[in-house]
Amino acid sequence: MGAAMKEFTLEEKLEEIEREIAQRHRVYPRLVAAGKLRQTKADKQMALMIAVRDDYRTKISQGPLFREGNAL
Repeated sequence: MGAAMKEFTLEEKLEEIEREIAQRHRVYPRLVAAGKLRQTKADKQMALMIAVRDDYRTKISQGPLFREGNAL
């Protein structure tokens, strides 16, 4: 992370959120089965990430006019 942080677009952030959700769908069942993650916690974390994704989708669908001053 030596490079300067750049500003990411809402679309880039959404893409990363969707990647993370897919990763959790693959990994969480194994963690729960191994006793390393409780199902209730996995469910809550997944629900939260999906809610964040949905917020970004809504923001993007509103278009740039409605984004100014309302960054997520």
